[in-house]
Amino acid sequence: MLAIRDMNVARVFIATKSDQGVSEILLDYVTPQYRDYKTGKFLFQKFNEEYVEKEVMSLKCYTSNEKHMKYLEKIGFRKGEEFNSYFLAVV
Repeated sequence: MLAIRDMNVARVFIATKSDQGVSEILLDYVTPQYRDYKTGKFLFQKFNEEYVEKEVMSLKCYTSNEKHMKYLEKIGFRKGEEFNSYFLAVV
């Protein structure tokens, strides 16, 4: 998925196909000029119905980068039980 803002690529997002209701985020990159958290929140909310249609109950990602952890928490992800894991409930 690509997000375009002001006719520029603002975000690149790649996730695996749902496995038992969980899709793993492989890449979630936002270009520096659009790192205001609005793009991430907007896309997760906008595509919520599409995730549900594909039987995705939650999104999962792993990170050890502190800035990325803060970003994830700010847009609604919660720390998981697995080491460096974060989850976002879709439903």
